[in-house]
Amino acid sequence: EVAKVNLWLEAIKLAPKEFRYDRLPPETNYILPNLKMNLRNGDSLIGLPEELTIKYLAERFRSFIQSLIRLRQHYIENPMEPEFVEQIEKVKDELRRNLNEEFLRFLKEKKIPHQIIEQTIPFHWQLEFFHVFFDENGNPLMESLRGFDVVLGNPPYVENKRLNEIIKRYLKDSGIYETAYKLFDYAVPFIERALQLLKQGGRFGYIVTNKFMVTDYGVRVREILAKNTTIEEILDVSYLPVFKGTSIYPIVLILTKKQFSRTT
Repeated sequence: EVAKVNLWLEAIKLAPKEFRYDRLPPETNYILPNLKMNLRNGDSLIGLPEELTIKYLAERFRSFIQSLIRLRQHYIENPMEPEFVEQIEKVKDELRRNLNEEFLRFLKEKKIPHQIIEQTIPFHWQLEFFHVFFDENGNPLMESLRGFDVVLGNPPYVENKRLNEIIKRYLKDSGIYETAYKLFDYAVPFIERALQLLKQGGRFGYIVTNKFMVTDYGVRVREILAKNTTIEEILDVSYLPVFKGTSIYPIVLILTKKQFSRTT
């Protein structure tokens, strides 16, 4: 909700003439865009694996995905009609229920406690941002085209001993994260997740703890970065008061994804 307000304020500052009440069309009460479709809430790391999600949706709910694509296009063409967003949410609610049931089956197969869904909010990226994973016919996009152009982030600064034990087990045993290795901290799977979500040629930018660069548990993520990305800049900001009152040594890491084999 705070992000919505901040975006609205920035939009008004950038284009004040576009958001004047006296310019409202007589048939609408909406002057600011509905951002519900763009801003989503959930656990970035927890959810059904990408390939399983895409296969499940494409095989069983292709017509639903086609409907979502059409509704989104209608809203882009008619941003003063928020009912399109509400229709999108209804369709996604139905698909989300089905994906959560499939996720429970996945957890059972991997022998991971199902209580994880009570401790966090599973997030199915391929549903929440369907338009970057499927084409207008509801077919999965080619892997080189699939995903986001940019991923920006500030991952949580949580060391291994402070990680929730069930979530730690999920990260290690789900098969999604090669980098959940030894006494990994949260930054490591968050970096891998970003690479999974980026399209080929996509840009990555994190401010993140620097520990993965020197520890033994960081070796796998360093190998993935060296093999699959072009590192453009590593900026040490640990000497700056970036996060006051904490003993954190952050860097800014900026890179471009060359290619990356997604986990199935």
